[in-house]
Amino acid sequence: MASKLDQVTNREWEEHRNSLTEPPTLNIFINFLSNRSDLLETLEESKSIKTRGEGHSDNNKSNKSFLATTDKPKYKPLLCPMCKQDHHVFTCETFKSLPVEVRNKRVHGFNVCLNCLRPGHDANKCKLGHCKYCNKKHNTLLHVHSDSELSNTQNVVLSANHSASSRIILLSTALVQVTDTKGNCHTARVLLDNGSTANFVSSDLVHPEREHHQFAAVPSH
Repeated sequence: MASKLDQVTNREWEEHRNSLTEPPTLNIFINFLSNRSDLLETLEESKSIKTRGEGHSDNNKSNKSFLATTDKPKYKPLLCPMCKQDHHVFTCETFKSLPVEVRNKRVHGFNVCLNCLRPGHDANKCKLGHCKYCNKKHNTLLHVHSDSELSNTQNVVLSANHSASSRIILLSTALVQVTDTKGNCHTARVLLDNGSTANFVSSDLVHPEREHHQFAAVPSH
C-alpha cells in the first residue's frame, strides 16, 4: 500500500516508519494516513484564511503566524465518537456492526463530515471520494440500498447460482468383478465419487437374476 502513496507522503511515511522500534502494523499505517489527511485539510483551511485576509497587513501577520505553527504539527491522538477509542469512526467495528439506518441516525450527532466521516469540515467541502454505490456525496457506510438495487443484486445471485448448478460434472467409472454370497462372480460398473461418504448399490446388482444393467457407487478412496 505504501507504493501507492505520492512522493511527499511516501517520504513522510518512511521517516515515521524509521522512528518506530517495532515493524509497523496496518493500524499504524492507517493512523498515519488519517493524521496526514487531517494535516493537509488544516493547511488547506489556513490557505483559504490567508486568501480571504489579503490586503490587511494585520491579518496577514496573523495568518503567517498560524502557518508557522502548523508546519511541523505533532500527530494528535484520534478519538472515535462511537466507542471513544483511538481510531476514526469509519474503522470502528462497533459502528460498522450497526444497521445502516442506525448508522445514519448516530452519525448526525458525531459532528463529522458525512462524506469521509472525519471531523473538521462539512460534506460540501470534502475533497475525498463519494459513495461507491451511487456516487453521491455521502460515505459508503451510510448508503441505503434502494429496491431496484436489491432486485439487481438478487438477480445476479440467482444468475450465478443457475450458472453453478448447470455445470456438467463427469465422474470416473470402472468395471469390476463382484462376488455374491454363493461365490458367483458378476460384472458391475462402479462409479468413483471422491466426494461421497457412503456406498450405494442399485437394486439390479442386488438381484442379478434380473436382466438389467448392474451398477454400484463407492467412494474413490
